[in-house]
Amino acid sequence: MLYLQVAELEVSDTETMDVFATTVKMSTYLVGFVVCDFKSKSKLSRSGVNVSVFSPAENIDKVNFVLDITVEILDFFENFFGVNYPLKKLDSYPITSFAYLDVENLGLISRHLRRFLHNTNTSSKLQKNNIAIAVAHKVAHQWLGNLVTLDCWNDLRLKEGIVHLAEEIALGRIMKTIMFKALIEDSKDSSHPIIVPEECMYTSDSILTTKSASIFRMLEKAITSHLFNSAVRHYISKHKFSNADSNDFYKWFIPLAYITDRHPFNHSTVFMKEEEMEFALEEDVAWIKANPEMSASNSQRNLTPQSNNSNLTTLTSISTRALLKSIAALDLSMYISKEENFLPWEVLVTHLETIFNRFSSNPHYPLFRYGISTCELSPYYKQWWVLEDASPKPHQAMREGTIEDPL
Repeated sequence: MLYLQVAELEVSDTETMDVFATTVKMSTYLVGFVVCDFKSKSKLSRSGVNVSVFSPAENIDKVNFVLDITVEILDFFENFFGVNYPLKKLDSYPITSFAYLDVENLGLISRHLRRFLHNTNTSSKLQKNNIAIAVAHKVAHQWLGNLVTLDCWNDLRLKEGIVHLAEEIALGRIMKTIMFKALIEDSKDSSHPIIVPEECMYTSDSILTTKSASIFRMLEKAITSHLFNSAVRHYISKHKFSNADSNDFYKWFIPLAYITDRHPFNHSTVFMKEEEMEFALEEDVAWIKANPEMSASNSQRNLTPQSNNSNLTTLTSISTRALLKSIAALDLSMYISKEENFLPWEVLVTHLETIFNRFSSNPHYPLFRYGISTCELSPYYKQWWVLEDASPKPHQAMREGTIEDPL
C-alpha cells in the first residue's frame, strides 16, 4: 500500500470504492497492497516521514524495537545517500505465512513474523541484531532498487552489493564480516559468478549479495570512504525515479593491497588491469600477504579478530575445495582454544560442519570429533555466566555463540 486510504466512497448498497493519493513516478513491480485489521504504532522521522509498524493486536507491544530502529535507519540513510525518502510514509507489516523473508515495495516493507517481533525479556542479542540487519537492508532498498531501479536484472550485484554494504555501515558493523561470509559461500561447489546474464532471474542469493558487497568494499577502501559515498550520492541523485546499470556507477581497475615482513603495518597497492598480473617488489622480502588486515604477526593473539578471520577462512575455504590438505587448515585452527572473540569461532564452526559430514564414516572420526570439541572448553569456562547484561558486547556474542553453536 503506497499511500494510506484518503477516502471511501459508497458506490451502491453492496459496494464501496477506496481512493488513494497519487503515487510518485515508480516501476510497476513495486506496487503493493495490504488488507488487514492489524493495530499499529507510529513515529515521525527527522524529516517528517510517518513511520508505522503494524501487527496483530496480541503482538503490538513487541514492535517497539522495529519501529525505533526503522526511524533511526531512515534518518541515517537520508543523510548518507543525500536524497530524501520520496514518500510521506513508510509502513512495515508482518506476514505469518510468507514465501519470502522480506519484501521491499515502495513505502511498504513486508516481512515474516519471526523477523519482526522483539521481546525485551526473552529475545537474544543475536535475534535483535538479525532484526536490525533485516530492517537496514530493506530500508536501504527504498533508495537502491526503488528510487533508482535497475535497467536489467543482470545488474543485481549493483543493487544488492551496495545495499549490503550500506546496511553494515548503518549498523556500525565490522566490514570484514561481509568478506569472510563471501569467502565461505564462494568456497562451495554451488558458487557462481556474480554476472550471469542468461540466469539473472535465478541468481539472487547469498553468493551474489556477499561477493558483490565485498567488491564494493574493496572499491571504498581503494578510493576512500568519502569519495565512495560521494559516488553513491551522485548515482542516486542523477538517476532517481529512473533506471540505471553498472556503467552508470563505475569503471575501475581492481586494487590489490599487500604487506610484507619489511612493512607489516603499511600496505602498498597495485591496480590489476587484467585477470592476472606480475609486479616487482622494491626489495627482498621473507613473505608477502595480499589483502591484509592490520598485522602479520606470527602470534594469533597479537592479530585482530578480522585478521584471524581472514587466515582461517582462506585456509578452510581452499581446503574445502580440495586445493589444500585439510590438515593444514586444522593445524592453524588449533589456536582457536585461545580465541576469545566470537567471529573466528563462527568461521571455524561453519567450515567444520562440511568437514564433519565428509569424514563421518572414517573410523577415526570419533577421536577427531573429540579433539575438536575439547578446544571449545576453554572459552566455555571463560564466559561471563551471569543473568545481568553487564558483560562487554564481544563477550555477549561469544556467550550466545557458545550456547547456540556448540562444536
